[in-house]
Amino acid sequence: MEVDLPINISSEIEKVLTSNHVTNNGPYLKEFEKKLETYFNAHVAVVDHGQTALTLMLRAYGMNEHSGNIITPSYTFSGTAHAISLTGLEPNFCDIESVVNPTISISDIEKKINKNTRAILACDTYSIPCDYIEINNIAKRFNIPF
Repeated sequence: MEVDLPINISSEIEKVLTSNHVTNNGPYLKEFEKKLETYFNAHVAVVDHGQTALTLMLRAYGMNEHSGNIITPSYTFSGTAHAISLTGLEPNFCDIESVVNPTISISDIEKKINKNTRAILACDTYSIPCDYIEINNIAKRFNIPF
């Protein structure tokens, strides 16, 4: 199988593959992080996949207790629930709006909020965005992170 890549990308990929640093904290990853930090003027951590990113985000927000729940859609990739579980919390699954709009149900979010709810973790499905404005309004009303 042959892949047709632009010349400048091909040479960079070849450098990475011949360096034996293709995963986890190699020099190319560190260089990429530095460029992102300069661009965004912020600390950056590049990770290997979405579950790791979600886990780090939840821990950065102090979600590493061993009691409570995080509201999240039931229709999402498994890494969302795994990330919540890895922080010691439980996923509190919400319905989706509809088959045509498979994003977290706004009305179900309010029904699922309880005294143990620590946060709302909404996810876009198939690049269909959630109603972030309304979710943010709910989160503010109940004083929980979103």
